[in-house]
Amino acid sequence: MVLARAARNTFSGTRLLKYVVPWGDAIFNQAQASDLANDIHLVKSANPDTPLFDFLSQVEPLVENLSRETHLYLWFVGD
Repeated sequence: MVLARAARNTFSGTRLLKYVVPWGDAIFNQAQASDLANDIHLVKSANPDTPLFDFLSQVEPLVENLSRETHLYLWFVGD
């Protein structure tokens, strides 16, 4: 639910997070990890002390892992 709300407005100005939508899947790979990390940092900076900040803080280690490993993918699965 946190991501569904953010997808409508908050993610619209980001490079990759804008593709995380409630009705579809989004898959990111190692080559996209840096841009994804930048998007997360940008959104967290603009939304401190929110459930979105907390959720993205939990996703950050997954993105760090993604940047270091080949053949890994980070999937966001919609409804």
